[in-house]
Amino acid sequence: MVDLFTIVISRQELLGYWGYNSPSDSIRVTPGALVGLSASGLPDAFDIWAKPQAKCLTLGRETFGRLPLYWIQQERGIWFASQIQLLLPQVKSPQVSIPALYGYSCFSYVPNPLTPVAKVFSIPAGREQSWRVDEDGSIVTLPSRSLWEWKEDTTQLEDEAIAIPRLQKLLQLAVDKQTQDLDSSEPVGVLLSGGLDSSIVAALLVQRGLKVRAYTLDFGKSVISPETSYAEHLAQVLDIPLTKVPVTGKRVKSALPRAIACLDVPFGDGVTVPLYLLTQAASRDTRVIFNGEGGDQLFAGWTNKPLIAAKVYAPEDVESSFEYHYLKTFHRLWGYEERVFQPEIYAQVREIMPQEWLKSALDPQFNSSLLHRLRRATLMLKGAQNIHPRASNLALTQGLQVRSPFCDLDLVQETFSISGKLFLLIPQIIAIAKTLPDWSYLDFGGFGYPYRSGVAFDWQCFGQVLTDALKGGVELIIEPGRAAIARCGTLLTTVVSVKWQGERQIVEVDTTVGNLSVPSVHGGYRKIIALNDSNMCYSTDVCGNTTYSRDYLGKNCLLPSLSKGDILAILDVGAYGYAMSSHFLHSPRPAEVLVNNTGHRLIRQRETYEVLLTNQVF
Repeated sequence: MVDLFTIVISRQELLGYWGYNSPSDSIRVTPGALVGLSASGLPDAFDIWAKPQAKCLTLGRETFGRLPLYWIQQERGIWFASQIQLLLPQVKSPQVSIPALYGYSCFSYVPNPLTPVAKVFSIPAGREQSWRVDEDGSIVTLPSRSLWEWKEDTTQLEDEAIAIPRLQKLLQLAVDKQTQDLDSSEPVGVLLSGGLDSSIVAALLVQRGLKVRAYTLDFGKSVISPETSYAEHLAQVLDIPLTKVPVTGKRVKSALPRAIACLDVPFGDGVTVPLYLLTQAASRDTRVIFNGEGGDQLFAGWTNKPLIAAKVYAPEDVESSFEYHYLKTFHRLWGYEERVFQPEIYAQVREIMPQEWLKSALDPQFNSSLLHRLRRATLMLKGAQNIHPRASNLALTQGLQVRSPFCDLDLVQETFSISGKLFLLIPQIIAIAKTLPDWSYLDFGGFGYPYRSGVAFDWQCFGQVLTDALKGGVELIIEPGRAAIARCGTLLTTVVSVKWQGERQIVEVDTTVGNLSVPSVHGGYRKIIALNDSNMCYSTDVCGNTTYSRDYLGKNCLLPSLSKGDILAILDVGAYGYAMSSHFLHSPRPAEVLVNNTGHRLIRQRETYEVLLTNQVF
């Protein structure tokens, strides 16, 4: 006979066993009963759960991933828990999981279904995992089942006049559902950054008639951060008390061990300790806190910006994949694994394909548009595997219930029925700005440039949209950046030596990363061409003329067979080219020549070694 026995179940913890030979001190749970745990404390809103039957066990986790759920299979049964620490006594000779270690080094969280401990696994958010007892009495693992898919609706709404009221209503309903058990005389907390997401949540809670207290971080004068002043302004407008939680290096260092203990598993996010300090402060005044977590992922916020740029400006032949762009954007150790890991660990790491951890989240069958694909990815990866479980763990260990109005499936479903075009339109930005009473100027900047290939920034279209949306009384400031000046610069350099390693050509030139630091320091790409004609090209590394090990102007470039004295042109260096050049390793900088329709002229002299000595005092 197989039964489920719950050893510990409280507001903060869930630990259970299903199988033969149950522990003697366990508490029996009736087969068919549902046991679970909720980070929000709301009735009938389990974030993780177990459904036991006499010959079947199902473990499940809700879609947003607010709480983790871990399990380990033994010969005679299944142990499961909300914290991995609770399972460690059941693991004989615990070993670090090398795939999990590598996954953490990639994304700053351990990707599901891995955990830091080998042979202990996690239930991915939005899935159920089941086991059954076979006829011979053995326990068999069944295929997992998806409970929800983040996918776009077949009909996409493109009218913002309809979309905005719908979203407003659904967000209001989400707040109503998450406050239904609260008394208006009981204080509730809101973690207030001063940003859009948490500010909206605070305003809706006040509108609901609740007794709201806000908590924000105060980094003092040593750190330039507008968050505190924004939060102060909003608290004044909403007429709610604001607690400013001081964050200093000394406090962070002191709180670090306690924050780590609260997390249970590692999360490499700089906001972790400040968030711990916020929840600690809130726990003195209230039992329930609200946050704006999930809003950024739900509405394709700033975390998607690098991927949007990568996708827009990618070469047409590099649908090489969305996974490639995601890894290049978020993989912390991209290309450095061999230098970071010890040889015996690297031998295992090199066999691991991190793309496998992304496949489901980046699966194109669910979303055809770029924005919806990005939203699915960040909701399933950054949100469900990092942001929400981290926030819940920090709150629960402080005795708090944590609620996130943006984690609402009805609201989510509506956002996936709205065209991605509405998430990127400039008029939306202007419409928000117009609600500000002291709005006097609009500043656009940071427009990208397709260094590899793709569509350049459409200035005419941009101008037309601004003309239609912006009318009088507001100063317009445009910082065109790379979009305007990237192509205005070319770095010419001469080949000084050539050698071959098999089919690979290694070329040394008479310039250095001191004159163009972007490829080496920031990993940027700049196209390099040779000023000689040849149909046959080879994979070529272009090296600078210093002893610095990272003095590369370009790697894996396709260039013809070169000889000493040949000229190479490094294109599109107008932005962050000469402006970032330096006297690196005591190298003088090159001359600058202005070329226009009527000719050319020298505008900056080539530096000599005397220039390097100008400010020396002998």
